[in-house]
Amino acid sequence: MIQSWHRLLTLIKLAGKIHGRKRLQKLVYILQSLGYAFPEEFSYYLYGPYSPELQFEVKAMVDKGLIQENRDGDIYSYSLTENGEEVLNLLNSQQQPYSWENLPEALVKEVVEQDSQFLELVSTIMYLQNMGYENTEVIDKAKALKPHLCRYMDEALAWVTALRQRNYYTLPPISSPPSP
Repeated sequence: MIQSWHRLLTLIKLAGKIHGRKRLQKLVYILQSLGYAFPEEFSYYLYGPYSPELQFEVKAMVDKGLIQENRDGDIYSYSLTENGEEVLNLLNSQQQPYSWENLPEALVKEVVEQDSQFLELVSTIMYLQNMGYENTEVIDKAKALKPHLCRYMDEALAWVTALRQRNYYTLPPISSPPSP
């Protein structure tokens, strides 16, 4: 749990503020798909990949005062509290075996700034790819699942390809124990 919270605190700090639960879910899934060791399991739901475990962790962190959750109408936003900053600094100073200092801020900002519907399609494409679907199958299945988002298809496919081609991955997988 500490490693997961460390990752989430770092992610929210790098993002500054995350507007929307859906955006937070998609951000974590996209980063996970690019090789960053977020441990949450995702399943496919109405808006694409979703992790009830992630939602539970965020709620627990809000309840503990580490994350500030604000609601404006139907939109929730998340940012670190002063207490969350202190805990993050403590975790960073202890040099956890899975340090998150290498998570690229530019990547986090790039993803978080995208339209939430675009991220819904991007994460769906990545989910289908991760499930083993091939090129034309991904397109056909994504169009069937997200007909209302087809206007983003070419841009989303190009962006997924570009993201996967960048060499962002710098962290060991979560299942690798630290060396004795």
